[in-house]
Amino acid sequence: MSDYTPKMKDIDQLKRVVASVGRLREFFAPEYVHEFLAENHDCDKHGFGFNMDGRFAETSVHKLSFDSWHGWFGNSGCTTWLHANLDSEVFWRCFDRYLNDHVYTIMLGVADLMKAEAQKNIEMLRAEKDRLNELIAALEGEKA
Repeated sequence: MSDYTPKMKDIDQLKRVVASVGRLREFFAPEYVHEFLAENHDCDKHGFGFNMDGRFAETSVHKLSFDSWHGWFGNSGCTTWLHANLDSEVFWRCFDRYLNDHVYTIMLGVADLMKAEAQKNIEMLRAEKDRLNELIAALEGEKA
């Protein structure tokens, strides 16, 4: 996992992310869907996946692209690298299929990354809390 600067905007967002991680892990646990359907015999419509039915979108990507580039020392320019001349319609249809074939791995991986980002935010908050407590103690010491 690469190092990164946490990007959460506020405590409410951090709380939502932590709750989302738990829900993702619960939903994509291997037994969850089977147990849910076994317990809910009257559930005759179910499904999930990427780009399956926008009416039930949990989240959506506004724009997704695959980029590749390379440049050479001594030249500030870059050019495309892959040069695959992809047929966009076929590529994205196959991409969606691959996403859906690997939905458990992808969603659990996303949950892992969300948890790591939330943890970094929590560590930053703890460090800030410690710094503020030291400042308060120093200021209270000056009063005495």
